Amino acid sequence: MEFQLRYVKNNLSDIAELEQDLVGRIIDVVAKSPPRKRELKSWRQFLNENQWSNTIKQFTRDLKDIDTLDDLLWVFDKKGNFTNDVAGRAYLKDNFMKMLKSDEGRKALEGLDKTKLGQLLNYNNIKIQTSTKAQLVEDLIFNLDIPSNFNSIFR
Repeated sequence: MEFQLRYVKNNLSDIAELEQDLVGRIIDVVAKSPPRKRELKSWRQFLNENQWSNTIKQFTRDLKDIDTLDDLLWVFDKKGNFTNDVAGRAYLKDNFMKMLKSDEGRKALEGLDKTKLGQLLNYNNIKIQTSTKAQLVEDLIFNLDIPSNFNSIFR
């Protein structure tokens, strides 16, 4: 809660709404400017594999509720292993991508329909219709694994 209060205080002029209920998923902050949907995480270290389920569900639910990847931001408190340096950024990316690439992560992403996956990838209708859902999931994982794309969503 302390991190959320600090974040609100430091970003007050850009906050439109706090704790928006999106039918089964509460977004911590809705901002006035992009990225509009912001999830705040105050972790010291990444979750163990047996604790990934909830985070995977949160992330895929967030993907369902946005039109483009530019609409989403997950902000991590800069403590523990999540330091705001090269090592901390690598730690976050390595662990988050490991989670998404897991069988559980892929299965959750496959729960998104083809149209949503294509929309997030900015694919045209022909590309969406001629791709399998599994290929779209792999494309999304590949896209998120690109450092500039990852860093635009996870800070």
